[in-house]
Amino acid sequence: MAIKFGLKKIIVFFFISIAITTSLVAAEKEKRKPLTLEDINKLGSILLLKSLPDEMYKTLKSCKPYNEKFTTCESKKAGKIVGTTFRRKGGYGEKYPGKMMEAMAYYEILYLTSLYKNKKAIKKFREKYNDEKYLKKRHKSLRALIKMNDGREKMRSALGMTLETSTEDAIKRFWTLAEFLNLGTAKKIGKLDKDMNERKKLLQRYKVTLSKLNEKIEEKSN
Repeated sequence: MAIKFGLKKIIVFFFISIAITTSLVAAEKEKRKPLTLEDINKLGSILLLKSLPDEMYKTLKSCKPYNEKFTTCESKKAGKIVGTTFRRKGGYGEKYPGKMMEAMAYYEILYLTSLYKNKKAIKKFREKYNDEKYLKKRHKSLRALIKMNDGREKMRSALGMTLETSTEDAIKRFWTLAEFLNLGTAKKIGKLDKDMNERKKLLQRYKVTLSKLNEKIEEKSN
């Protein structure tokens, strides 16, 4: 039985705008700022994955995702899904909000592979942090990783998560929401700006929906 939410438009554009909107001015400022240990520590640590949603595991199975090493295999597969999904046009996100949530789950994998790839650079930065000459270098790979982590933080915050949330829990939440959204179909509700009362009704339904979703996530966690 399809769940019809005009609300899906709000959900999709809310999440996507938070996740992928980047300020070019802010990016330029970040380039001029020297990196700090706080920036590096915020990147987190590389943890072994032990449990993934079944469908995601099937996609990454040939990469051996439960291995202690992250390879280009995971990076390519996750990167392809993330890139293809976020670049789609023609109202794809509005029609398939669940796919956008799945892409956010794969973004977590993509970030882990990048973190693993840069582990030597991270170690070197910590060792040479007191070397002023070293700090003046551009550190392109580390800055790119920091930007990825900023995007990851924004995606997580959209679902009430932080960088302290484990990768597996974050993936589980994104995937659970994806499954929930995939149950229904988008329904046109016209121009929201014309009717504030309709907005209030939709937002109320949104709160109820998220409440039910959180209950479902807690059940799966137990």
